[in-house]
Amino acid sequence: MKNVIRNLFLIAMSVTVTMLTGCGGDESDPTEAELVGTWNTTDTAIEILVDGQDVLDWLTDQGGLSSFEAKIAEQVLEEGLSQGFEGTITFNSDGTYITIFEDETDGGQWALAGDKVTLTSDQVDEVPVTLTILKLNSSTLIVELKETESEDLDEDGAPEEFSITIEMTLNKQ
Repeated sequence: MKNVIRNLFLIAMSVTVTMLTGCGGDESDPTEAELVGTWNTTDTAIEILVDGQDVLDWLTDQGGLSSFEAKIAEQVLEEGLSQGFEGTITFNSDGTYITIFEDETDGGQWALAGDKVTLTSDQVDEVPVTLTILKLNSSTLIVELKETESEDLDEDGAPEEFSITIEMTLNKQ
């Protein structure tokens, strides 16, 4: 079972690395002018699913862990991911951005299309990241990021679908 936890953690961390490098409630799509500025992370909510099942339930049902062990594994995963999203993102009016998360700085180009903002890193081999803007006003930005991967987490020869949804709340400086 240590391999299951290790595999989950490794995938969660690889998804986080990929993620680092929607407008519910609003009548209209956000504008570039509204997005421009520096935003500080104030809250991060994370949902981890394995084959559509909450990771805690999957660890106990399929992973063979006790409820106590599964809860600890879930907390380690979520805390590790949350820490990776503490920091700032600056959207410049010239279409460039700079992120500083856990003392790691990245930059590149950003583009807004409807309720989606796509970040394309200047780093070689980085995959563009698309965030859905859930809320945007003069002081608050809430974005959602979803990633899904297939991996044989329990080493039974059949891959499981591992998905992470991260909702970040940011306040404008």
